[in-house]
Amino acid sequence: MTIPLILSGLCLGIFLAVRAAMSGWRDRELGALETRNRAVRAKYEAVLARKRDLTRELEDKEHALASLRNNGEGIKAISTHDLDMDGSDETERVSRYLLSQGKVSLEQSQKAQDKMGTLQMDYLAVCLTLGFIDLSTAKAASKIAKQSEKPAAKR
Repeated sequence: MTIPLILSGLCLGIFLAVRAAMSGWRDRELGALETRNRAVRAKYEAVLARKRDLTRELEDKEHALASLRNNGEGIKAISTHDLDMDGSDETERVSRYLLSQGKVSLEQSQKAQDKMGTLQMDYLAVCLTLGFIDLSTAKAASKIAKQSEKPAAKR
């Protein structure tokens, strides 16, 4: 009867020793994982802050570039023949002019044409409303469109 009790006690002791060793290993692994998690989170926060800074810098540079394009160079005078606008409607002439001058991008031009029906405005008014061009650019584009309209009307 004492041998089974001794064996039971020995098994219980071995079980408790293995359990304690496993718990210690688990605690060390969890500690290591928490340390790595903190390091990764710190790197993530640094990258996120850098992304915000770069996004802000990109927006500032895009605004500066748009200002240089719109104000620095002024409006270039070109002929309607250069744009091949004879016989086209006013929207097409204006959009080609603005595209050729770099005042609007192809995506902006398409968006403005899509919004014309919704807003019930002409092309230049939509571009002004959406903030793609300024008033002086709109006036110059309108002037070019009217100049190109006169030769087409004579035909």
